[in-house]
Amino acid sequence: MANFIRQRGNVMIAVYNIVQDIIDELMNGFAPGDMVGVQIQHPALREDIYVPVMRRDQLNANRIFAIIEIVRQSNDEFTFDGQMTFHIIRIEDMNGGNDDVIDDWVKSKVSVIRIRNNNDDMCLARAIVTAVAHHRKKTDPTVNWNNIRKGQSEQTELATALHARANVPIGTCGLEDIARFEEVLPEYRIVIVTRGRTEPIIHKGSNEKGMPIFLYYHDHHFDTITSMSGFLNRQAFCTKCLKAYKDPKSHKCLVRCQACRTPNGQFCEEDEDARWYCDDCHRVFKNETCFQNHKSGRTPTCHTVRRCTECSLTYSESRKKHVCGMIYCQTCQKDQPKGHLCYMQPIRASEAADTCPDYIFFDFESRVDETNGRHIPNYAVAHKVCELCVDVEDIETPCEHERQVIFSGNETIEDFCKWACSNPNSIFMAHNLKGYDGHFVVSCFSKMGMTPTSIITNGSKITYMEYELPRTARKKKVEKIVFKDSFNFIPMALSKFSKTFGLSEEKGYFPYLFNTREHEAYVGPWPDSSFYHPENMNAKQTRDFDAWYAEQRGKIFDMEKEMKKYCVADVDLLRKGCLTFRRIFYAMNDVDPFAEAMTIAQACQKVFRKCFLEEESIAAVPYLGYDNHSLKALKWLAWLSHRDGIRIKHARNGGETTVAGYKVDGSCGNTVYEFQGCLWHGCPECHTDREKLVPGSTLTMEDTYQKTSWKIRDLRRSGMDVVEMWECEYDRMLYQDKKMKEFVDALDYKPPLNPRNAFFGGRTNATCLMYDAKPEEQIKYIDVCSLYPWVNKYGRYPIGHPTIVTENFRPWQEYEGIIYCRVLPPRKLYHPVLPYRSNNKLLFPLCAKCADERRLDDCEHTADERAIEGTWVTFELKKAVEKGYVVLNVYEVWHFEEHTQYDPQTRRGGLFSGYIDTFLKMKQEADGWPSECHTEEDKKAYIDDYERREGVRLETIEKNEGKRCLAKLMLNSFWGKFGQRCNLPRKTIINDLRKFWELASDSTKEIKITRIDEDCMELICTDKEEYVDGGGNKNIFIAAYTTAQARLKLYSYLEQLDERVLYFDTDSIIYISRPGQYDPSIGNYLGDMTDELDKDYGTGSYITRFVSGGPKNYAYEVYSTKKGTTSRQCKVRGITLTARVSQRVNFDSMRNLVEQFDPARSEDNESILVEKKHDIVRKRLGEVYSKPTHKMYRIVYDKRVLRPDFSTVPYGY
Repeated sequence: MANFIRQRGNVMIAVYNIVQDIIDELMNGFAPGDMVGVQIQHPALREDIYVPVMRRDQLNANRIFAIIEIVRQSNDEFTFDGQMTFHIIRIEDMNGGNDDVIDDWVKSKVSVIRIRNNNDDMCLARAIVTAVAHHRKKTDPTVNWNNIRKGQSEQTELATALHARANVPIGTCGLEDIARFEEVLPEYRIVIVTRGRTEPIIHKGSNEKGMPIFLYYHDHHFDTITSMSGFLNRQAFCTKCLKAYKDPKSHKCLVRCQACRTPNGQFCEEDEDARWYCDDCHRVFKNETCFQNHKSGRTPTCHTVRRCTECSLTYSESRKKHVCGMIYCQTCQKDQPKGHLCYMQPIRASEAADTCPDYIFFDFESRVDETNGRHIPNYAVAHKVCELCVDVEDIETPCEHERQVIFSGNETIEDFCKWACSNPNSIFMAHNLKGYDGHFVVSCFSKMGMTPTSIITNGSKITYMEYELPRTARKKKVEKIVFKDSFNFIPMALSKFSKTFGLSEEKGYFPYLFNTREHEAYVGPWPDSSFYHPENMNAKQTRDFDAWYAEQRGKIFDMEKEMKKYCVADVDLLRKGCLTFRRIFYAMNDVDPFAEAMTIAQACQKVFRKCFLEEESIAAVPYLGYDNHSLKALKWLAWLSHRDGIRIKHARNGGETTVAGYKVDGSCGNTVYEFQGCLWHGCPECHTDREKLVPGSTLTMEDTYQKTSWKIRDLRRSGMDVVEMWECEYDRMLYQDKKMKEFVDALDYKPPLNPRNAFFGGRTNATCLMYDAKPEEQIKYIDVCSLYPWVNKYGRYPIGHPTIVTENFRPWQEYEGIIYCRVLPPRKLYHPVLPYRSNNKLLFPLCAKCADERRLDDCEHTADERAIEGTWVTFELKKAVEKGYVVLNVYEVWHFEEHTQYDPQTRRGGLFSGYIDTFLKMKQEADGWPSECHTEEDKKAYIDDYERREGVRLETIEKNEGKRCLAKLMLNSFWGKFGQRCNLPRKTIINDLRKFWELASDSTKEIKITRIDEDCMELICTDKEEYVDGGGNKNIFIAAYTTAQARLKLYSYLEQLDERVLYFDTDSIIYISRPGQYDPSIGNYLGDMTDELDKDYGTGSYITRFVSGGPKNYAYEVYSTKKGTTSRQCKVRGITLTARVSQRVNFDSMRNLVEQFDPARSEDNESILVEKKHDIVRKRLGEVYSKPTHKMYRIVYDKRVLRPDFSTVPYGY
């Protein structure tokens, strides 16, 4: 971060200081222990920036700038300017010190002792020592209870002494100070209680083994509770599970020792040196008392819970019979051998939906608050369909329920949400739920006190919401309603539904800027065209609108009638389009996409698993890999070797040794060394929830701890000396021992191979920023026909799980799979082969250091500095070596023994060929007959030729836009789900402060926070990497293989076209065509190159002038053979080129920026202001506004080195 500031000079130092001043000002008056979250907004950001929740005294400008810099590297439009807005969310720490407010309720309670501060703000410490004295008074005659209870001198002395012991300054105390007090009172557990909540306990204390003492927190003050049953007005209270109850006989305490399984076992203290082993049940116990507990009772635990000495699994005798070595696997959904490798499971026919659920299609219209621009729904239409009426198109046809419901007025959203609750187990669908309609729903429900039981978002966009409905005396069964976005299944504008699904309804026009409180009852002349916001339309839409608007002149506009007409038509179009899509999908696949999935990608995978997936073909890849080799373990062993002057054999210097049937981390003579990762071995100190599953395992924390303890016992019984190190103890040693830390930090150990590092996207870049075709030259634009479906059908894919190779490597060319290595690129290769991540950007450089520094001068670096380190699929590395790359070091290989690939001759093989052929056939048939097929002979020749080329026999050929749309979605939305990350952020909406503290104190998660309204907060929770449990339907190998083969397909053209390439983007190339030089052949089949200009401009059309500002950012002038004229096209990622915007961002303006561009000036280059008067923005979940926004369009090009003639070369060329 210091380098980031220094590199940008005095200006950035000033900005840094301003940011520090801003957060200091915003947090003025915050307590050091207050939890603080930061949300940063800027018009150029697609999503807000969130700084994880942390203590106020941990937040500074360094933390904020570190996150901002990551965003800047992937968003070139984001700049430090006056448009940046900071929001700080404060969760007040529980801090005492205030006794000015006297709670009348406290006065009436004999179970509460009122604590007075005596002007020293020590109410927390005073409350603690008073509670301790109350607990001790019956057994310790030295306790002067009356003096302490009344707040006299002895209470003051004890409280002062407690502050001194805990090293807490006298004064106001907070949550962190409670933890310090607990540390010096290990025999006690400090529990904080409040009133006015369903769950009164807001802090359960960290010392679960201690005797609980209870403090009442209110009005920034602590009092002492002497009786929890009296405090809660209940007959009894369990101090073990902290639950109130009526009848002691019916109370089932939840707290049990996980070893002896007795309720009083919570006090079983861990004795590392005196673990007890039972020869009857073969389990390990914490001490002698714990051992005796498990032997006692009417039905001793020893008789019911056992550990298998063969497979180490702990099982219950009361359940099904134990089969040695077998465990139930959640991924495989059946009993499997322990340690087995999982596979993606086919979906059985019985798992498919066989009835149509109730669907409710809806849409909101909103007026805009003229004071702040906030959207307030004032009209809504909902169409309900059930199994009886799903095929009845006319919404006026009656059914058992009301099919169309309309809501209007200021209470529209409230009325809609109340009505929604009266439709249990329904699926609600809106088009653009994610960005619009869903936000009104979540906001209204939060005001009603309802928070979603599940909400899935992508940034601020809502993908899915599920609400559990309140139970009633009549309805005790759990009922829910679900909200989904139809756009996630049919990703097109609603206006395109008519053509796509052959519907007679057309999406109309509505003057939504005219929808104001003033015009609610308007009847009069037609509103001016400006109220339709034509500025937001492209050129064709503007022409169509102008023609329609001309027809309305002279007509009377009735707001109420037009609103109903427009909104009903929209929902009618949505309902009919979605149900047509569902009907086609279900008929083809026997899958209801809307009921069984949240997105089209998920629906595609369901179809594949149900209809095409073969048993044990696609591995379910463990998210954290196959061998949890810890770098910490290796470093610890290296430190011991160094410190003791011995050679310890381990995984990186000769392999793990097997002793007494166990693999051990290290060995030296008669001594073995075991490093116990706290998460993977169930450390009782770090993981107090003993029933929690170990990530990626079916074993609980207690199970794996038992297994670890048994292993240590067996190793010692075999005669070996065992040196054991727990991860938490190692971390403490590293913190305390400076020599050890210096040694460990100097070690250059490579991390284990992470297969996700081999998953790169497509290659996209401009290799020449400006070019005008010379005489006899043409600039051509070609595109691979269905690149990813081609890879899925014809590509090579691994079968099963890999073999992990970390030593004794064969020649790397003999491996097939994924390889982690160091490679030296060649010089003078215009199109490099290997992708390389540098500062969060994907580059293709020839020198790592030039790329990392974005060096614009000639490369003068050494071979060691030029070498790139990374993880790649082996066939991409082989292509690189063919082009001159040299493999210097191999660190790890994941090798697959078996692969599969489609054989066009036998028409067999391939993982996905059956799936692709099915929907390729559907698409081709729905395309209708080609224009050249006039006679029956032509048609037969076409069918035969297609079968000869693709192995697919076409049958019912008839143009059908709906089927074609579905087939394209099935082909293109399929493979990406395999590469989806498992640790995606999850949003939780809470209205309970206790729930927040539970999540905020969960060390397995990173928390980001924003406020929704007065009563609700939105928490964004991300599992820390080591706590992620991988999904059974993910396979990163398939994703990595797919993209690697797609890049190689594109490269096969790039290497032949060489410096004639001007631009490329994943599956397309813009290049200079010259007479007598290579031109890629053009075809119409899967994987063929097609001419991108033919369809719109006519066969033989070509580009005459080209300009580009970088990836996804280009414009060209094209000559049309169809019209005999020249026209221009412009495309810029992140900017919608409406008719108005196109006046500023176009071929000429882009060319002007490129001509003036200087890569050394970075942000000082010329820019164009792009403004929107009425842009829809989401400030936070649940709030939608119309605001004027603007973006700065400028050229930012740093993926290659720009030369004076606007051509480029790779870094290190």
